[in-house]
Formats: sequence, C-alpha cells, structure tokens
Amino acid sequence: MTPFQKLVRRVVERWRGTYYEGPEPPARLGEMVVAFANDYPRATRGEWVWFCRQHAAECYRSGYTRGVERAERDFWNSMPSVLPEEVADELDPDWRWQPDIRLLGEPGQVVEDGNEGGADG
Repeated sequence: MTPFQKLVRRVVERWRGTYYEGPEPPARLGEMVVAFANDYPRATRGEWVWFCRQHAAECYRSGYTRGVERAERDFWNSMPSVLPEEVADELDPDWRWQPDIRLLGEPGQVVEDGNEGGADG
C-alpha cells in the first residue's frame, strides 16, 4: 500500500469513525467507568468487581476486534518477507550439509522403553 493510499484510507476511516485508535485507550472506556459510578454511587465491592470484569471483557473484545480488522486490512503488508530457509540458515548455517535423519523402524510403530513385547510382555 502506497503512502497516498494509506492517507486516503485513514481519512475515510476517521470520517466513518472506524479508524485505528492506537495504544491509548479510547475515551468511551473512561466514560463507562464514570457512568457506572454515577448510576451506582453506593456500589459494593462485589458490584465493582462485577463491573471490572465486564469492563475488562469489553476492552479485550475491542482490542481483539481491532487487531483482526487491522490484520485483514493489511494482510499483504503483515506477511513475513523472510523465507523459512533463511531462518534455518541463521539458526544453523550447516543444516543443508547434515545427513538426512533415518528412522530405526516404521514410522507407525512406536516401541516404549522396557516394553518391547506389548502389553503382555
């Protein structure tokens, strides 16, 4: 996505009110706390715990939704440009020259230690 396309996208998103809000919490979350405090001035500790759980769930859902929307919108920009072979080269430069791993038996047969004869023996 070119810088001009990003600018146009951001302008349209702000106009529609669906733009990325950034790391700072949106004002609506603070408004939820004030609204609860105003509606329940004599709230007990249990009611505040209930509210905090609901508030945390709302924050999580909002953040998750924004993350999914951002990942879907910028799918091609979020894909890693590093190939798996390049990662393997960084971790172990000699991996290409090592001999192939050979299994000692059939892949479907698993023999546990000390119990080669099966359950009976």
